[in-house]
Amino acid sequence: MKSVCVLSEENRRMSKCLSRTSVFMSWLVILSMVAPGCTARMESGTDTVFEIESISAPRSDGIFRIPLMTNPPDLDPILVSDTTSDGVASKIFNTLLDYDPELKLEPCLAVSMPEISSDGTQYDFTIRAGVRFSHGRAITAADFKYSLQRLASVRSKRPNLIEPILGASEAIESARSSQEDAPEIAGIEVLGDLQLRITLKKPYAPFIYHLAMVNTAVVPRELVEQHGHAFSRKPTGTGSFVLEKWKEGTSLLLKANPDYFEGAPKLAGILYRVIPEPLAQLEEYKAGNFEVMAVTQGVFPKWSRSNRADEVLSWPSLTVQYYGFNLEKQGSPYAG
Repeated sequence: MKSVCVLSEENRRMSKCLSRTSVFMSWLVILSMVAPGCTARMESGTDTVFEIESISAPRSDGIFRIPLMTNPPDLDPILVSDTTSDGVASKIFNTLLDYDPELKLEPCLAVSMPEISSDGTQYDFTIRAGVRFSHGRAITAADFKYSLQRLASVRSKRPNLIEPILGASEAIESARSSQEDAPEIAGIEVLGDLQLRITLKKPYAPFIYHLAMVNTAVVPRELVEQHGHAFSRKPTGTGSFVLEKWKEGTSLLLKANPDYFEGAPKLAGILYRVIPEPLAQLEEYKAGNFEVMAVTQGVFPKWSRSNRADEVLSWPSLTVQYYGFNLEKQGSPYAG
C-alpha cells in the first residue's frame, strides 16, 4: 500500500520527534505549518489546477496538532487493540525493543538485543539503567515481569502475545477463575535488578517481535494498583510524552517528558482533537488548526493537482485488511 504525505522543512524536523511506531500507520496525509484559505481553479494546458491560498502564519508554541477520528478507547497497554489508542499510547510508553526506520528490530529499554539460547527458547535481557517512569521512579526488571504477566489477566485484549511463554497458557486459564491482575508465569524470571529472562515453551521465532508492541510496554505496578481500571485514563510510562489533559471525546494534550531517557523531545507537546468527520477536519486544517491530517480519496486528487501539490508526498506503508464474520447472529450461515 502507498500512503501520501509532504513535510515542510520545519515539519520534517518536528516529525522526527514523533514515535517511530507511527511508521505502521497508513495515512493519506497533508502536512504544512501554513494552512490554506480559499481555492480557485486555474487552467494550465489541458489540466485543471486548483489554486489554494495560504493565509495562516506558522505557530510558535511548539505544539504539534493532529486530528483523530475517534476518542481513544483505552491507553492501558494491555487493553490497546485499535490504531487510535496505539498511536497515542506509543508516545507515553516504551517497550524492550522497537523498530528502526527500516522496520528492523532494535533495543529500546533493553541495553542490547537479547542473548538467545542455542535451542531458541531462552531470551536474556539487560534493562537500561537510570530510565524512569514519568512520575520519577526508576524501572527494574520486576516491572517488566509484572507488565508482561498483566497480559494474562481476564481484562487483557492481547493474551496471545505471551502464550508462547512457558507457563503462560496455564496462567491465562487460572486467571479466569482467580481474577488475578498479573498471575505468575514461570517463564518470566527476574535474575537481578536489571536482568530479565523469558523462556518459551518451544522455539517460536516471531515471539521477539511481540516485545516491540505497545501491549508489552512497561508500567509502574504501584500506579496500576492505585488507579485500578482508571489507569487507562491516567496512563504513566517511560515515553517521550506525558498525558497532561484528556477531555473525553474532545481532545488529548500530551506534554514533552523533560526526563525522557533519549533526551527531551524538541516538541513542547502534541494536541489530539477528536473530529469524526473528515470534511470537518479539513476545514480545521484550512483554518490553520492542524499540522497534519488524513485526507479522503475525494480530497486527495484536488490537493495533488493544486498549486500546493508539493505538500503531498507518497511513501510505502504497511496495512492489514480483513473480513470479519458474525458467528453469533441468529440465522447467519456462518454461525456454529
